[in-house]
Amino acid sequence: DRDKIRQAVLEGLGWSILRVWSTDWFRNPVDVAARISGALSELLDADRVLRATRRQPERLALPAPSRIHRRPTAGSMHDAG
Repeated sequence: DRDKIRQAVLEGLGWSILRVWSTDWFRNPVDVAARISGALSELLDADRVLRATRRQPERLALPAPSRIHRRPTAGSMHDAG
């Protein structure tokens, strides 16, 4: 079934799938919207915790640029005359 394959691929990429049945939506949209909102809040909270506890890679400090000495090349030399 195409829906199951699509869901498996997206979940493999880190997505979370929330399903809404059309009959539930038409019968009680307020409850369905509340369920979706609650599930999204839980997913966002879990992601924030995960990101906060994940070890951040160390940043390497590059030395400050100093004078750059370039050798003139044949194409950069101009004849004055």
